[in-house]
Amino acid sequence: MSTPILQPFSGDPGPLHDLLSGAWSAGLAHLHLHPGDVHWRLRLHPGRDPREEVALLHRGPELVGFAFMEGTGEGDFWTQPHSEQAASEALLLDWMESRARRSGEARLTVGAFDGDERRAALLASRGYGQVEAGLVPMFVELGGRAPSNLPTRARVDPLGRLELRPVRPSDFPSLATTIAAAFGTRPKPIETYVGLHASPYHDGELDLVVADPNLGVVAACTAWYDPGSRTGLVEPVSCLASHRRQGLARTLVTEALARLQARGARTVHLNTTHENEGARCLYRGLGFQATGFDRDWVLDLGGA
Repeated sequence: MSTPILQPFSGDPGPLHDLLSGAWSAGLAHLHLHPGDVHWRLRLHPGRDPREEVALLHRGPELVGFAFMEGTGEGDFWTQPHSEQAASEALLLDWMESRARRSGEARLTVGAFDGDERRAALLASRGYGQVEAGLVPMFVELGGRAPSNLPTRARVDPLGRLELRPVRPSDFPSLATTIAAAFGTRPKPIETYVGLHASPYHDGELDLVVADPNLGVVAACTAWYDPGSRTGLVEPVSCLASHRRQGLARTLVTEALARLQARGARTVHLNTTHENEGARCLYRGLGFQATGFDRDWVLDLGGA
């Protein structure tokens, strides 16, 4: 068997998409990255060259894994299950830790599912410590029927002021503001959204907003569909604080589920933060179930 080696990333996310699509089709355990994650996360940090933020793991000519940095002392990695998986993951962690130190990061945060004893042991052996933070993955099975218990648009906006529709280029400024406000981050440059919408993997009919004629985008939801595995991802979902508790996020996700189902999705997945019980309550009301806890593990880089 060929020894796994790291190779540079060309900037084309297609091979990463195909690798994850195959993993979702196979129903592999402890799988927390969806093909849609690749396209969204690689555009979160404009001005940074993705070729510097991603490393590919090959065994001979075959792509078997990858790692990427998210620019804020956080990263992720994944490999196909194989006999040399521990050594492969150690190789990816070597790259991530080196990359974080070169960037001047004081800490590196990666995730591991509770119950994934192999990855937990690897991280612990390298000095990572687990914390009470991370993501709660959730999923809903769509099957051959429409989701039940869904709100109507009339209930959400009885006066008809708001419009639910796919995002338009003219929405990008207010969309950037709304997403940033919801997640407590700085607004991304408009080029982030221009590039996202130019991607062949992005479906404009799955990028939904609720727009106010005076305020612009007040809530938004992007969905991703992978036809290879017939799975969908909802990421991200956002709503301005001034428009919460009006059912907007619920209506957006409901519409996204219907559109994903129409494309052939059998299951749809999303993530919420560990502390966001309100979001999990919303998603449980739409039929989503939690599948575990993707816990953060943190390594102190010693001042880099």
